Amino acid sequence: MHTDTHGLFRPALDPVWLRWVATTIVSTGPAQCFYLCASVCLCGFINNAAVAQSEKVNLRPQWVEGQAAVYEFWNQREQTTTVNFNGQTRDSQMLVTTEGHTRWTVDKAHADGSYTCTMTLLWMTATLEADGQKQTNDTRKPTGDAEPIHKLIKAMADSPVTVTVNADGSIAKVKGIDRMKTKIGKDLEVLIPDPLDFVESASDLATLPFAPTSAAVGDPYKADYRWTHDLGHLDQRWTYTVESIGDLEGVPVATVVGQGKMKLDVDRSEIPNDAPPIDFKLQSGDVTSQVFFDLQRHEAVGRHVTHKERVRVSINLPDGRGKIDRTIDKTLQGQVLRIAEE
Repeated sequence: MHTDTHGLFRPALDPVWLRWVATTIVSTGPAQCFYLCASVCLCGFINNAAVAQSEKVNLRPQWVEGQAAVYEFWNQREQTTTVNFNGQTRDSQMLVTTEGHTRWTVDKAHADGSYTCTMTLLWMTATLEADGQKQTNDTRKPTGDAEPIHKLIKAMADSPVTVTVNADGSIAKVKGIDRMKTKIGKDLEVLIPDPLDFVESASDLATLPFAPTSAAVGDPYKADYRWTHDLGHLDQRWTYTVESIGDLEGVPVATVVGQGKMKLDVDRSEIPNDAPPIDFKLQSGDVTSQVFFDLQRHEAVGRHVTHKERVRVSINLPDGRGKIDRTIDKTLQGQVLRIAEE
């Protein structure tokens, strides 16, 4: 985390800003309308009458070694920052959009119900829009408009990440991030996101984390997460509910919806001891999800997540020089759709 008064009007290529973009690229993966329409179509084709709604189903992984799927992802982070200093206000907008393909492969099924899997980014584009400028970066091209970001996503592409999945579908750990640091080089390795960001990405791909072994329509279950945040960490407490169990072209599918509450845990370790008083407050925040879960292959077919938050940072300057209020409104949307089974 980095906090200073000059950073309130941060230049576009500041390394801290680049780190923010890098984290956004990993933890928030053709157009939004396509994915929203895909979700609507899935809902429309699922025949809920084909399966008894009182039937109990197992929402945990039941994978076989060699099972694989390719997912198409789209993520967008829209952020508006409003800074007020002694009656003067300035707004800035930022839009980061990523899309691409990721392969999920089951390498090993263990006797305790856990799995060793590989998550491989096949390709990705990252588009940054701010101050009337648009920068596009694509791993399939030799260069990009924002070269540090292009080098970052190139380092991530074709760099397999080993994922340990618990029996309940939650992600235990990831390995393989050092390979990305080697590819990007010493000068830019700070841009490689934290392993926890890759845990979050894996949690939003093929599994239903912390899922029960038996659930019927209307049954709820709980899950807690701790993810990285621009200001430290964000603790989320979710309640999931099985909304329906139906049939999609002969394949049984469960629709699971979720809603989460969040709490901001600010990292103050980099704030100098002689800094003026700084107050951080999560003024509002909510996150929702909808997942279509294939009950034959026990993996997600499609997923949509929406995250909204407002954070206010207030700095009281010494000697009566005034107060700086910085309000960050952020909306993140993520869509994942299975496009191939192997």
